[in-house]
Amino acid sequence: RSTLFPYTTLFRSASNYSKDAFIRCTPILDNPILAKACFNYINEGAELPQVEAASVDYGEMTSGGFEMIDKAMVIPVGTSEQGELVDFTLDTVSHIHCFIIGQSGTGKSVFLHDVIIGAMSKYSPEELELYLMDFKIGGVEFNRYKNEKHVKALLVDNSDVQITLEILRDISNRMRERGKLLRASGVSNIVEYNQKNPDKKMPRIVFIADECHVMFLSSNNKEMKLHREISDILAKIAKEGRSQGVHLVLATQTIAQSEIPSEVINNISDFYLLKCAASDSNRLVEDSSKITSQLKTGQVLHHDIDSDVVFKSTYLPTSEAMKVIDKINSKTKAFKNEQFYFVGSQVFEIDDEVRSLLKQKGNAVAVGRSIDTKKEPVIIPLRKEYADNVILFGINDEEQVSRTTMATMKSLRISNKEMKIKVINCLSEEQRTTNKMLKDLAGKGEIEMLNPATCGEELQRIATSIKNREAEQMVLFILGQERFRELRNDNEIKAGNSEKALEDDFGFSSDFSNSSSGDADFNSYQKVIEYILKNGAEEGVHVVLQIDKPSQLLFSDYMTGK
Repeated sequence: RSTLFPYTTLFRSASNYSKDAFIRCTPILDNPILAKACFNYINEGAELPQVEAASVDYGEMTSGGFEMIDKAMVIPVGTSEQGELVDFTLDTVSHIHCFIIGQSGTGKSVFLHDVIIGAMSKYSPEELELYLMDFKIGGVEFNRYKNEKHVKALLVDNSDVQITLEILRDISNRMRERGKLLRASGVSNIVEYNQKNPDKKMPRIVFIADECHVMFLSSNNKEMKLHREISDILAKIAKEGRSQGVHLVLATQTIAQSEIPSEVINNISDFYLLKCAASDSNRLVEDSSKITSQLKTGQVLHHDIDSDVVFKSTYLPTSEAMKVIDKINSKTKAFKNEQFYFVGSQVFEIDDEVRSLLKQKGNAVAVGRSIDTKKEPVIIPLRKEYADNVILFGINDEEQVSRTTMATMKSLRISNKEMKIKVINCLSEEQRTTNKMLKDLAGKGEIEMLNPATCGEELQRIATSIKNREAEQMVLFILGQERFRELRNDNEIKAGNSEKALEDDFGFSSDFSNSSSGDADFNSYQKVIEYILKNGAEEGVHVVLQIDKPSQLLFSDYMTGK
């Protein structure tokens, strides 16, 4: 309400705002993305007076043992107008893939949770594997399923198309392997295979994506190739998933302006339509808007090849849903599953697995984990080979690259506690987090900080020790190299440690003290750093360079085709 603080925070639980409440006291509407996020948050959390209490007994489902998936997955999700229980079904015959659509505030997300929670309550992680993607801002819906044993992969961020593609590639690779197993067993589908191989059953795979239209966008030319491959894999699942027990559950608020391939839509067997735009409803199911336009919050029109049924989906409040999830956790405690989890803000952690690998490899650094469902640690060994150094580059506005650099530094200390670490820090004062971490490490004596303006003689000493083959084992970090003014200006390094080293080696006093440049190889910042980069690794002296743009590398024309 003021110039300094124009936004007002609304606590949904303490307000009486109804659907599509207009927030007059703030300029949120000036920001389309923020406005959409706010309205979605309020609408989907609003009370649902039209929906009666939960009609599914989750207590009974979670208290007993798991059921086996024989020919079909059958999950109770609501009640018909006649009071009969309605099931959500996936099988290899007539209920293969499904599409769910409903505008904001109609109960679409609630219905998706019914499907997921019901499936996890009823079937074991050995029978059912879920791939979940939540493309809403912040991944607010599916984040509750982090670390669930049924969930093979969980994405709660739409900032990186590559992550989406990697998860789908994993499913595609598994389908390829399943095809080989079916052929080797002489069967045509997963039901026959599991009957023939009861001790090595294939689990059903269900891919669930909320706001799925994000996957089909292709307006960004840079990402068009990635979106095309995503579409191709989804089309492959739609056409071939039936026999292999791989099912699609796609959900969104609208399909307007979405380029969903016909191979996907034409292979959808079941449509679950909540209240939505008439054009969307009719595009998916002909003339269905006559029914969907009359639906209330929580009501769903289920359309398949046999019939149309309107039912009320189960309404399970978030607090109750979390209790059910806790019971599922207890029920699946003995099962193992390394879940692939991705959110843009996550930070690479050096856990026990990474520590063990680092110690095995000796001199090595860890920079993160692979962006695929295997999540294998990416570890770079530092070998005594020509020019075996590391460069980390990328825009560092939010210290993204610096986080990787610090992980590299910490992992090096784990792999070799005796390795010396020297740091030339050229980062700006705005890089507060990194600078504080460096200060803390220096205070503990784990690293030695070198002043960029006065480190010339130390660099000479390192270069001379390499030349004389008496170098200490070390890694030299140069952070923010594009801000290294002494290197950019190729400042002269006056005679210093390099002359002293030569004097000691030969055992006599020389006249080098009268020279202004000493060893010609080491009389400037560029020459000495180039020498260390080229020759240091063979003597156990490695360099880790952090830089914004490769074009600024050593301020020379290195980034050519050669």
